[in-house]
Amino acid sequence: MESLPTLFTKILQLLSTRYNGSFTLEELTSFINSTSTISAATSDRISNERKEQVEILEALIQLSDAGYIFLNPVTDQSCITLKGLIKIDNKAYFN
Repeated sequence: MESLPTLFTKILQLLSTRYNGSFTLEELTSFINSTSTISAATSDRISNERKEQVEILEALIQLSDAGYIFLNPVTDQSCITLKGLIKIDNKAYFN
């Protein structure tokens, strides 16, 4: 998995594509890890997916605590806030 700042950026970029909607934890995990190919046994793959979901959920909680996203704890849906949009736009200008 990526470093935490890289993961934060990926999450914010993904959420900004649907700024008037939201993503579930499963959708975020799927989109963020769609580039990685895991050719392991089914049980290993499921275990890896769970670990990735935990890492993404921890990142979502930190982003929510900082005010960059809104994380609904009941549905595990996330949407980006105005503060998050501003942060991701500033980051895009510097890259």
